[in-house]
Amino acid sequence: MNLLREELAAYAHETWSDQMIFMYGKTEDIPDRWRLDVEGSYETLSEESKIDHRAEADKMLQVFRHHRELDSLSWEEYNRKTLGDEETK
Repeated sequence: MNLLREELAAYAHETWSDQMIFMYGKTEDIPDRWRLDVEGSYETLSEESKIDHRAEADKMLQVFRHHRELDSLSWEEYNRKTLGDEETK
């Protein structure tokens, strides 16, 4: 298992939990189907519950890969890739 992916998934879970508490005001107001996940850490989730958080981590990793690719380009290549061929003329 990719350590960075799991760390990002844990971050996604923490963010989701914070959003649930913000939306509902108190933990006890959160619907039962989510309450245990909100109160627990990422590590305590079932594998099924981790799927959505890993999907969010995969989105973050895709952004990182894209920017790492852009960082390796020359200025002209960067402009071509981000602005398109027509705008660089």
